[in-house]
Amino acid sequence: MKHIGQHAIVIGASMGGLLAARALSDFYAVVTVLERDAFPQSDIPRKGVPQGRHAHGLLARGRSVIENFFPGWTDEVVASGGVRGDIAGDVSWIGHGVTIKSAPSHLVGLLAPRPVLEGHVRRRLTALSNVRVIENCSVQELITETQSDNWVNVTGVRIWQNGTSTDVMLAPPRNGARSAVVISLGTIETTRIALTTFRQSLQGRAAERMGKNLVAHLRSNLTIRIPRQAIEANLPPTVIPSLQCSALLVKGKAPSGRTFHFQITAAGLNKLGVDSEAELFKKIPTLEHLGDMLRATDDTVVITIRGIGEMTARNPDSFVDLSTTEKDFDRPKAVVTLGNAKASVQDFPGSVETNIDRDTWKAMDAVSDKIALIFAGSEPFGEEGVILRQEF
Repeated sequence: MKHIGQHAIVIGASMGGLLAARALSDFYAVVTVLERDAFPQSDIPRKGVPQGRHAHGLLARGRSVIENFFPGWTDEVVASGGVRGDIAGDVSWIGHGVTIKSAPSHLVGLLAPRPVLEGHVRRRLTALSNVRVIENCSVQELITETQSDNWVNVTGVRIWQNGTSTDVMLAPPRNGARSAVVISLGTIETTRIALTTFRQSLQGRAAERMGKNLVAHLRSNLTIRIPRQAIEANLPPTVIPSLQCSALLVKGKAPSGRTFHFQITAAGLNKLGVDSEAELFKKIPTLEHLGDMLRATDDTVVITIRGIGEMTARNPDSFVDLSTTEKDFDRPKAVVTLGNAKASVQDFPGSVETNIDRDTWKAMDAVSDKIALIFAGSEPFGEEGVILRQEF
């Protein structure tokens, strides 16, 4: 393929960054990937991917794209324990209480632990002759120069490594071809880089908008431990063992029209605690442990009802800024401020948007309590039940 530039830099080497680098490698002579973590020698969770222990899967299109980038990649993942299957013919889909008839679709999906998926992509990418990876480095800012017409041109990336700053420069424009920088990071870190880099060089509305309109989720976790007999009246006996390792999605809407949903996970804990998610996502780090979990016969089942609500956009109470007192890798840390919808109106009156979120959160928690009562057979929780609610 024809090169459209000499050099591309990708900041971040999670799945998005790795696949961006692979796409760019067809069009740029050299691609450099910058990553804060040190890559593990084996396919194990790493610090930079906090949800790496969760179960992961690829739908047909995602798997197909990666397979086109790296022919034979699917077989490699399957050889490492992944499970390949038709997403309609090999999966049971249930909607509104009705099990949809399974039939071949020729849409092939892939289930595997996240570290396995990422590890195989990373190894195939770094084997390319025009891709280099710099590990253990943190990006301080982009290096820029302001043009005569006030456009700001990015010329490189300044990184912090081994206690010192180093500049990774882009190749200068040549014959109309320009280099590029792609930021493939999370919302907060991307905003920190933008604020550190452009707050002084960009003028007017562009600089004023950076860090504004931060939108996250309203979240509550309600965890209950209930005896098996409390749910036997509502479920067939053959289904109860499946609660040892299961998940359910329920959607809802507040009176204001804001939406929320519940991710409901259940696991038999063998008297280890009250955290079904820890059991579901840590006790089963690989698929070969799934059978043992399904055969468990604990006396109780722990169910976590995780509520996730839609926050109201353009809330002036929610934003990202730079700290005036704390630093990380010799640059100001990012500081996140969210409209405190869980605080009382007296303690935090908040904006109109914060108060909408406050009402949504109340409605979501009320539905969460009703779901808990359904699982408990409408019986109140006493000494045999344990409730833990976390709100954040």
